[in-house]
Amino acid sequence: MKIAFCATTSEPLKDIRHWLQWNRAIGVSRFYLFVQGRAGTAANVAALGREPGVTVVPDDEELRAAHASSRIWNETWLSAFFHKPCNHELFVLQSLNMERAIQLAQRDGVDWLLHIDTDELVHPGGTRHFSLQEVLAAVAPEVDVLVFPNHESLPERADVRDPFLEVTLFKRNYQHVQGELYSRNYAAVAHGNPNYFITYANGKAAARVQPGLRPNGAHRWNNYAKAVREETSAATGVLHYTYNRLSDFKNRRDRCDCAPTEEDAKRCFILPFDRLAFSAGIPAGRRRPGALLRGPPALERHQAQVRAAPARLEGVAAPLARLRPAFDGAVNASTPPPPSPSPIAPPQDRPPNPFVALLQQPPPASPTEPAAQATGGAAVALPPPGPLVVTA
Repeated sequence: MKIAFCATTSEPLKDIRHWLQWNRAIGVSRFYLFVQGRAGTAANVAALGREPGVTVVPDDEELRAAHASSRIWNETWLSAFFHKPCNHELFVLQSLNMERAIQLAQRDGVDWLLHIDTDELVHPGGTRHFSLQEVLAAVAPEVDVLVFPNHESLPERADVRDPFLEVTLFKRNYQHVQGELYSRNYAAVAHGNPNYFITYANGKAAARVQPGLRPNGAHRWNNYAKAVREETSAATGVLHYTYNRLSDFKNRRDRCDCAPTEEDAKRCFILPFDRLAFSAGIPAGRRRPGALLRGPPALERHQAQVRAAPARLEGVAAPLARLRPAFDGAVNASTPPPPSPSPIAPPQDRPPNPFVALLQQPPPASPTEPAAQATGGAAVALPPPGPLVVTA
């Protein structure tokens, strides 16, 4: 089976290489990288082009011409995002790149295609060999799309440098929790946050590469030729490493040419927390009257969650003990790690970070073969979920 990932990225070369290493280990053999910003420099394009199985698609005239001639512009399913700035523009760009990735996947004989960001890792839980190949091989032949619910990272320190190596605590998606237990204990785990997840919560999806396949936004797939049958994975999910570093707030600011006002933030960003993060990254001298950072309660709540996560979990030990049968990963309620641990040494009393274990292994013999020696599906500590918030 040949699995391909497509991504639109501006991440540093080191981060992309870590991402590639993880994905090869779980059985992904082809990568279509649409590069921009830092990732799109001549040196990085050349370096990525030498990576096994990687097709680098630069942001050049050829790609822009393909975008301009896309049939998407004559359809209505994405039209609400057309000709709008920043996140809306990115959402359209990702969809156009997914369309091009389908063509590349058909050329390369790919069986399954997944659109995923380079700050996300697929966690193939429930498999014997920690393999996405196993997950997709078990899908019934009549199923066209398999959805992987996403879990959202919760950094426990302010000095995170490499999220893949250092962040191990995640808010678990509603779709991977027993509904009755979730409803009964929601007040204990939400702590006043109406959304709990600060970014998207509708997962990412893998699609069979077949005639008529098209993107349906950045999170789903559809088909021009037939009705799509979609199922949701019961054990495999996407680990979303979002807002793990202070630099992530600065990058949010630099991504868009938007004024630091509430009106412009709403115009430029789809999700409320992204608007707050944009304003948080603006130096005080650039903020205008009416800017969002006049005591944003949602941002303060999230910052309090990050600062107090271990102590907060200790305070709700009894409800969490009742929730544990619903999770195949252990909920960690231990004391915080030391202020500056070694980047590849997991904190004590925490299940080992599978990414650390992966980096300590020699690379697989072939990028097309899943790594049977990778650690098992219970390696990442996944705490209680937030409600499913479906966003565009």
